[in-house]
Formats: sequence, structure tokens, C-alpha cells
Amino acid sequence: MLHILAGETARLMAFLNGSSLRKDDVLRTLERIGDEEALRLRIYRAYLNGRKTEFDVDFLRNFVLSRVEKMAEKVGK
Repeated sequence: MLHILAGETARLMAFLNGSSLRKDDVLRTLERIGDEEALRLRIYRAYLNGRKTEFDVDFLRNFVLSRVEKMAEKVGK
């Protein structure tokens, strides 16, 4: 389930940065904001394809926590 949470976190991060919820728009926004972990490491793409990512639990947990902290900063402005 953590891979689903990581994918949804990436999508929410894109949404908060002006993306619609369309898959292609989310990918473009993640590219625009430079979220390398979400793109280069294929977290969001694997999520879109319905596959579990090969990342361990600690990596995914840290990915989600770091994005939640960034979102909290953005919303708190």
C-alpha cells in the first residue's frame, strides 16, 4: 500500500503546483517543478502502470514524508 501512497503524494504535489489531475499534466508538472525522485526513480510512472515499485519501505516512507513537509510549507505561506 505504501507504493500507492507515494504515487498519490506525487500527484497531490503536482496538483498543489497547478496541475490538473490528468496523468500527462501531472507528469509535466512534476518535470516542471523538478521532482527528480518522483520522475527519475519512476515512482509516479510505476504507480500509473499499477505496478509496485521496487523501492524499500524506508525509501517510500521518506519520499512521502519529505513531500508532505514541502506541501505543508507551501500551504502555510
